[in-house]
Amino acid sequence: MMKFIWLIIITVIINGCGLANKEGTVAAVKEKNTYYPICIKNYTSNREILNEIFYKKPERVIAHHQNIMEALMAIDEEETIVGGAFAGTDTREFSAQYKDKVKRLPEINGFNFDLETVLMYRPDLIIGWQSTFSSRVLRSTDFWHKRGVNTYIVPNSNSILPIGTVEDEYRFLHDIGSIFNRQKETAMLINEIKDEVAYVQEQTKGRKQQRVLIIEFMGRGITTYDKTRLCGDMVKKLGGQLIECGRNIDAETLITLNPDVIFVVNAKGLLANDVAIEKVYNNKAFKNIRAVKNKRVYPIPLIFMYASGTRTIDGIKTFRDGLYPEMKGW
Repeated sequence: MMKFIWLIIITVIINGCGLANKEGTVAAVKEKNTYYPICIKNYTSNREILNEIFYKKPERVIAHHQNIMEALMAIDEEETIVGGAFAGTDTREFSAQYKDKVKRLPEINGFNFDLETVLMYRPDLIIGWQSTFSSRVLRSTDFWHKRGVNTYIVPNSNSILPIGTVEDEYRFLHDIGSIFNRQKETAMLINEIKDEVAYVQEQTKGRKQQRVLIIEFMGRGITTYDKTRLCGDMVKKLGGQLIECGRNIDAETLITLNPDVIFVVNAKGLLANDVAIEKVYNNKAFKNIRAVKNKRVYPIPLIFMYASGTRTIDGIKTFRDGLYPEMKGW
């Protein structure tokens, strides 16, 4: 009789994961003294909602992108990583707090895995961006599900969500904690970010909003990040006013917008921060922009503000220090 009841419970999970809560996860279905199976609300390669069932804790994980590897190190699950890969947007410079844990990581690949190598690793979970599960990288989520391998796509990656928010990063961390049964660890990470945001909001209450522009130099063009992006939500939460303009602008438009503060996105590693802002300071045409005259042009690594995971706190602090220089180091 008990086996029959347990079979019914599993069937309910598979056919809909009907216990979904607001965090996008599902309460663990428990037999006595067990945690798994659990169900996580996630996505397919085609950006469709997927209820992913985990029958046990993952033991052989492929982690595609630096922030994913760092998230696993943050919850003491680095030894589950059997294969890791950097992306072109990663700094390739792990946070100093993981110095000892990095030594336990396997050899890290370049930008993309090849399919044959990943199959050789025999993973039971692959965590990546939506682009990870494409035909040019590791094939679709369906490809892996047919082989009994769980997948997880970071919510704020590749515009899966029409509007990216800090809450989506909370969700990512919460999901990782649920998948590995490390909720206490991820709750601490989430609370650290929440506390920092609340502190800045309290300290800057009533101040006049500063006009902010987040830009990235792409060849000869200038790309802007708007309110639909994670970084836009970060600036908004910290009291900045993100200037609304086109996705791609030219130098003349940048001059006309005349922002109080400019953040320049750096996708080439922390050591390239100075190079990023020099493109603004060294351009004589920009000398009368308010942010340039007041020396308020700041670099921000892409990994701090795009699918940022544990680096979300670094992104919040970077925007905080730019908006409120007097708070730097607080």
